Amino acid sequence: MKKVKSGDKKNILVSTYLLIILLPVITAYYYYSEALSINGFLSFPLDDPWIHLNFAKNLVDYHSFSYYKDQIVTAGSTSPLYVFILVIGFLFTNNEMILSYVIGTAFFGFAAFVFYKLALKEHDNNILYGFLITLVFILDPRLNFIALSGMETTMFIFLLLLGVYFYKTCNTILLGITLGLIFWARPDGIAFIAAIGVDFIYQKWIVKDEKENNSRPIFSLKEISKVVGIFIMFLLCYFAMNLYLSGSVLSNTYGAKVAFYTDTDVRITFLKVYIWDFFTEYQFAYLMPGFLILLVKSIYDLTKRKYNSYSIYFLFIFIFIFIYLVKIPLFSRFGRYFMPMIPFYIMISISGYFILVEMLKGILKNLIVRKIIVSCILLFLLILTFISFKTNCEYYAYHSKYIYDRHVKTAHWLRDNTNENDIIATHDIGAIGYYSKRKVIDIVGLINPELTKESYRDDYNEVVTDFFNKNGVTYTAFYREWFLTLNQNPVFYSPDDQALEAIYVNNFYKDKSKILPRKINYLLNDSRKDIYDKNGINMIADMNAIIKTEPDFALAYFYKAYGYLYNRDTANYEINIEKAIELFPDFKDALMESGKIAKKKGDLADAKLKFERMLVLEPGNTAAITFLNELNSQSINK
Repeated sequence: MKKVKSGDKKNILVSTYLLIILLPVITAYYYYSEALSINGFLSFPLDDPWIHLNFAKNLVDYHSFSYYKDQIVTAGSTSPLYVFILVIGFLFTNNEMILSYVIGTAFFGFAAFVFYKLALKEHDNNILYGFLITLVFILDPRLNFIALSGMETTMFIFLLLLGVYFYKTCNTILLGITLGLIFWARPDGIAFIAAIGVDFIYQKWIVKDEKENNSRPIFSLKEISKVVGIFIMFLLCYFAMNLYLSGSVLSNTYGAKVAFYTDTDVRITFLKVYIWDFFTEYQFAYLMPGFLILLVKSIYDLTKRKYNSYSIYFLFIFIFIFIYLVKIPLFSRFGRYFMPMIPFYIMISISGYFILVEMLKGILKNLIVRKIIVSCILLFLLILTFISFKTNCEYYAYHSKYIYDRHVKTAHWLRDNTNENDIIATHDIGAIGYYSKRKVIDIVGLINPELTKESYRDDYNEVVTDFFNKNGVTYTAFYREWFLTLNQNPVFYSPDDQALEAIYVNNFYKDKSKILPRKINYLLNDSRKDIYDKNGINMIADMNAIIKTEPDFALAYFYKAYGYLYNRDTANYEINIEKAIELFPDFKDALMESGKIAKKKGDLADAKLKFERMLVLEPGNTAAITFLNELNSQSINK
């Protein structure tokens, strides 16, 4: 009978392994199909995936780790390991979207498998508990979101979990290899490597001898030396590649993203707002009590020099947060840089509830009652996670469209309306670099690291303007909120002129075009509420501050005119509209207003002149056509 039961358990275990790998594929496919149904096209919710894809495609086509054909050879990828995997994928398909989805989902499945193995290990091989805990991991909305983002995140998570597993099972060779791959996957993986080192020191020399504790990884100094030796070989190869490509041991992304000047207030905000919110939003709020319970238990074990099997999970989270606090105390879009902590947080938090129930066994003496309570807690967390999972699907679809409407459409316009020799300057080089098929200049510094050290200067606009002049830039593509060009109409904008973070494409004329200081953008952004609220007094003050910085900025006079209009000062309204046209004769909005003013005053000739000019600049403008028809009717009647 025992053999049969053992065989049955083995069959159940194998079945759950297969199910655990299959479920992430199903959940990710659900997000994929829903987004495709809502949007009607495939996209990513981030621009960065196309950076990896561009490096990979050029490796395949030009055998060069470069961003444009074989001409921009640089260490511009955060994750060279992910790029190499994409290269293999491109040998089988040219569909960059499906390739990225498949790789992201596959690693999500592999990560779920290893997570399940760890859950079994932490909970005495209880298949039901291990399965339910892993379901919380699989249904996590952020993980499903990032699995289809085209990023290396699920691969990184898989390697981190694999590192924990090999550490806990004392697999020397595979642990060393995994640590090396983790660094190649993402340099911030150094947090995990540091966590392994601290945990080893603690359990080797601080923890009292607990031979009966099977969860405690025991490495000899010889074995740990072997792990370090293997890791160093991978590390030296990584450094050598970057030195060859860019002359620095780390990738350009490190220099581009590290905060050179960060005050204490920013770091406090990072902890109080970004980190705390990340771990307490949605269903995560119900995991926090379990996290705190196990944290207290772990601190108690530390004071008693007892080994705690969850120490490696805690160490990674705290060291990971510390590195970002010191180096990059800023919130990444969707918190994607923090997502590798999710499986560690889930494992700790749910286990904290297990420990709480176990601590109450003096009150809850019946084992069955305790198991029922634990099962109810797991089911409650699962229901909350599933609700968030469903809700987040539309969120994924929305942000995929958001990026498509801005970045992909802009890239397609550049591909179809510029010459092959044109050079595009932008701050988001992903989709624009991949689809436009044009050489790009990256003002963030991922592929132009020479700009990185200058990017925090107040006069950075002058730095990039000079760089553009020297490097033959012919077009700029910037978020309106980031950079503006002085007194130029964009030749293209997407998705529309009023949308948040619309991308403006402008001609860049050597020694003529002028990029405005970021201070002006900040002032404009701060004034948007006054514009929306039609607060004339504040609008005039806001625009005067901008004019003080850039006296020739026509848009500031245009908004200032509206400030006077809201204050019912028509004389100054008209004066500032004409000033805007004087500074920028092709200012379409100002021409429209000036035409309406002239029409209202009965100066039909001037009004006609303004509306006709408007139609030259924007053929098909319905408002200008309507006004011209009205003027022509008035002329006929006269």
